[in-house]
Amino acid sequence: MSSMWQAVVAVGVAWLAAGARVEGANYAWVGGDGNWSDIAAVTGDQGWDTSPYPTTGVAHTWTQGGPGATVTITIDVADALISDVPISGWDAGHFVIETTDAVNNKLNLNYYSNGNSRFGVTGSSQSLTVNAPVVLGSGLLGGRLRFMGGQTGAARVFMNGAISGAGGIGYTKPSATSSYNGNVRLSAANTFTGDTVWTYPTSIGGVGGLELYNTHALQNSTLDVGASDQTGGRVEFIAAGTHVVGGLTGGRDVDLDGKTVQFGNNNASTTYSGAIDNGALGKIGTGTLTLSGASIYTGNTTVDDGTLTLADGGELLFKIEGDGVNNALLGTGTVNLDGAFRLDLSAASSTVGHSWMIVDHAGLTETYGATFAIADFTDQGDGTWTKTVNPTYEFDQATGYLTVIPEPGSLLLLGLGGLALAMRRRFVK
Repeated sequence: MSSMWQAVVAVGVAWLAAGARVEGANYAWVGGDGNWSDIAAVTGDQGWDTSPYPTTGVAHTWTQGGPGATVTITIDVADALISDVPISGWDAGHFVIETTDAVNNKLNLNYYSNGNSRFGVTGSSQSLTVNAPVVLGSGLLGGRLRFMGGQTGAARVFMNGAISGAGGIGYTKPSATSSYNGNVRLSAANTFTGDTVWTYPTSIGGVGGLELYNTHALQNSTLDVGASDQTGGRVEFIAAGTHVVGGLTGGRDVDLDGKTVQFGNNNASTTYSGAIDNGALGKIGTGTLTLSGASIYTGNTTVDDGTLTLADGGELLFKIEGDGVNNALLGTGTVNLDGAFRLDLSAASSTVGHSWMIVDHAGLTETYGATFAIADFTDQGDGTWTKTVNPTYEFDQATGYLTVIPEPGSLLLLGLGGLALAMRRRFVK
């Protein structure tokens, strides 16, 4: 096999001891497809150039095959361990990691080298596909594996194997001027417990998106979308069904892609200050989710467990339509309401007596704080809020219902009309 169609993997061996990083010798994968345990001197045209195969440390990998070349390494041992793995070289190169035993032969990603714990591609049309299970170790830089999605959106990282371990994931670039923006796809029901930090400083520019092709891809991980003044690829809730996420924090806006997304599965308490749009929100787990931004989603908000706090300055939007048709605050958990409700009455019925349950008073344990308000409604001081737009809408904190009531003027006219009718009957007699 010519060097033009070879895959070369340079591997540095490293470990953490007494809090310090120590680096060892480099390895190189020579040739095409093969097993992790292959040694080139023995197998001939594929395998590591040094014996034994690497069982700990860091790896710098790159494909040197021509356009479209695919190189597959199959993990056939129980102690394959690498980290810091950027793949570079010819455009359109594809790198695949398989396993012979999904239970015992996993890819262990731990430690770091040269200030990085990277994993991904660096070319403009390359891909990295991992079909083997992955274990994220606690020795990763900052506790996270940094994905690199390549120089264009066409460059992708496909994580098809289940990811476990104490580490988390994030996104990185080799420099402030690089154009890395390829997406990362998670397709398994992962169980890793570290945070998912999907953001980057604005000065360095955007990063690739995170595609969730499994509803439980982040089931134990807190999703940190970063501060509102930071940039980052969009987190896409692609898989059909209800998504389960460990937690939610940060300040960038989140689009739920029309899905119901339940946050809080790892029982942590978090604060989210951005705006949530396009879907329905669920609160699960024993922790507290605090919303301090002005969300605009019009699906239900369901608190099944723990506490949901709408902080002062935060908003929830309710779209009111025909009699009893609206999104609502539901569930059996605890709700602290210190922020504001915004009621969209543009399509609301105006028939007196029609009503809408906004807050499930029978199921929830709710508390209305001193700063609670309903935008554009008048506080009557007795737990009711009214807005007159012909007719009058009244929200009652005691019941959680919004009701169309007769206008005060209509009640007066009705009373006068009744009095006149009574006097006329008396006169006729």
